[in-house]
Amino acid sequence: MPHKKRTRKGDKKTKAIFLQAKRWDGNVIRPEIQKFGGALQGQRARKGIFITTSSFTEQALDYVRMIATKIILIDGGKVLCAFYSF
Repeated sequence: MPHKKRTRKGDKKTKAIFLQAKRWDGNVIRPEIQKFGGALQGQRARKGIFITTSSFTEQALDYVRMIATKIILIDGGKVLCAFYSF
């Protein structure tokens, strides 16, 4: 018999994780990550993943470190490493 997860009455934590994947010619800049963070907040999501084929600017990386919303940044190098590890 499958185990049913029990939740407390009134527990309304959002468990959705949002994903954005884009092909970029240049580095992804902070304002793009800020837009994504705003979209997450609009959906009351606490977690998001932003994937790009290029890289992120240092300002974009710094921004993610200082905000409360958890955004994981995955650049082209990490995508290739993940692809070749399968």
